Amino acid sequence: ISEKQQLMKLFEKLDLDASGSVTYEELESGGKAVKEFSQLLRVLDIDRSDLQQIFVLLDNDENGELDLHEFVDTIFRLRHAKASTATKLVQHMLTK
Repeated sequence: ISEKQQLMKLFEKLDLDASGSVTYEELESGGKAVKEFSQLLRVLDIDRSDLQQIFVLLDNDENGELDLHEFVDTIFRLRHAKASTATKLVQHMLTK
């Protein structure tokens, strides 16, 4: 199973109402309840207190919900960027 497929499965776990999108509330709930998401946040050095800013970072079309592609593509890029690049990107978004 590829990493993007794993991220797709994670998205499905976060999408509590099976609507095909994830709200901030679902993301926040997933940060507490979904073990794989908690681990991913730790790997990316993202604190749960920063989830609102991360949600804004992931919500490319700014509609207040994350679709599958927004979630998978952005998380994949963050995981594969050089650590210093990912950190700078997150810090930039957090100070916007």
